[in-house]
Amino acid sequence: MQVGYAFQSVTEDTRDTSGVFLTPSGQPYYSDQSFTAHEFYAVVRTGENFGRLAMEARGISTDYNGSGVLDGAYRRIAAVEARYAINRLVAILGEIGYEEQKYNGIPPFHISEPVWSAGVRLSFSPDSFITARYGRHDGFNSARLDAVLSVGGRTRIFANYSESLTTSAQRSVDLLSTTTLDELGNPVDAITGAPSVLPFSNSLLGIQSGLMRVRSGSASISQNWDRDTFTLTFLREERSPVSIEPGTSAARQSGTSGSISWAHILTPDTTAIGFLQYGSFDSPAYGNGDVYTIGASLVTELMPGLAATVQLTTSSRSDDTSGGRSLQNTVIAGLRKTF
Repeated sequence: MQVGYAFQSVTEDTRDTSGVFLTPSGQPYYSDQSFTAHEFYAVVRTGENFGRLAMEARGISTDYNGSGVLDGAYRRIAAVEARYAINRLVAILGEIGYEEQKYNGIPPFHISEPVWSAGVRLSFSPDSFITARYGRHDGFNSARLDAVLSVGGRTRIFANYSESLTTSAQRSVDLLSTTTLDELGNPVDAITGAPSVLPFSNSLLGIQSGLMRVRSGSASISQNWDRDTFTLTFLREERSPVSIEPGTSAARQSGTSGSISWAHILTPDTTAIGFLQYGSFDSPAYGNGDVYTIGASLVTELMPGLAATVQLTTSSRSDDTSGGRSLQNTVIAGLRKTF
């Protein structure tokens, strides 16, 4: 059994408003956002006495105090998930529960309804599996896929597809919660272990202030050596506005990118990561465009369970709306504590 509390705080602001896109009527697609949130959660899992059946009950309640669509927003869910192993290879998955969500946008968004999902998990080995689900969460039906396959001793193939309801500010926190560090200190996906090229930010699509439905799919291949890891990743993402912040506008966006990263172990506690990314995007607001990104990260374990990360990125983007290319430099520093 686990019971816990998490405090969240995010601030997104634009120092130079000349780079903010406007509609023909003068409305911006983005305004500064900030929030604090209080999250309470509890998880109960069955032990080995149930044999082939494993169950998990969880409850999560998050209340936001912020600006825009997050003013008075909340997310609450209680669900029970079960897994029944038919044999060592195949397991059947099922989930049933209830959720409530509220966002203060235009139109106002509020759901209070059951959630469910059904799926299958194929376990080929402890580090090779495919999990596929279909169900209803966040007010819509969607599919989810998580897969990792080991090919030989050094090569791994990853695949992921998911749909979610979120804001750009919430996504910063969600990425932190879905990204962890492997035994070498590299940022990886918490479910599949896929290396994260940009674990804390992604500049492919423009930031908007409203609530959006995000469809994201990725495929990666990773080659591991004693002190080096090379990863090639392809990403496809689509964002559709659901509720907008008063005084702003919103537009659909979609983009595709390819990236390559190199992680090198400097010391047993410190890893350096370099990456390159190229992507193209399409949006009624910005037209067609492309993005080049180059960056570097340094991850070090300060003490057992405490890791520090510094990330530097430079992105250059162009589109049909603006003349020339715009340059964005980002510096992100973070601490992660695990218990």
